[in-house]
Amino acid sequence: MKRLSFDADVRRPSVAGAFYPAEPGRLVALVEALLAEAERWRATAAPVDGRIIGILVPHAGLEYSGAVAAAGWGLLERLRREATPPVVVILGTSHGAGWLDGVAAWETGAWRTPLGDVEVDADLSREIVDLGPPFTIDRAAHLGEHSIEVQLPFLQAGGSIGRIVPLSVAT
Repeated sequence: MKRLSFDADVRRPSVAGAFYPAEPGRLVALVEALLAEAERWRATAAPVDGRIIGILVPHAGLEYSGAVAAAGWGLLERLRREATPPVVVILGTSHGAGWLDGVAAWETGAWRTPLGDVEVDADLSREIVDLGPPFTIDRAAHLGEHSIEVQLPFLQAGGSIGRIVPLSVAT
């Protein structure tokens, strides 16, 4: 995983050790087990054909909803094999930013988990924010929030996923 040289732009984990294991080895083992379980489910389901433009996954602790989240993220496995890893735009529910009225971007830098840093696509973030309301930049809306953070280990497992655009959505 790429380690960025600056810390001011790094969103540190806030729920590691609570919503998922804080130890990298335990986290990798859990995510791999959840993805393997999801693969067994998909083997008995109808195949997903065509282009995937979005998935909807739960964001509770991985021990509670991780298998269902893994089923969704596992659909992106074929994207990992592409020459240029995709940018993944993640919209997460805001549970604690009562002031937020719209969609808050974390626009630059990276998000950190025990598995390393995931780079934010600053160009795409800026394009989204430049669309105007309801999009804005508000890093405070992301601090302490778990809905996006718990998704990242699925994206990090098995190699590079490219970059992300984290967007916190007011409820």
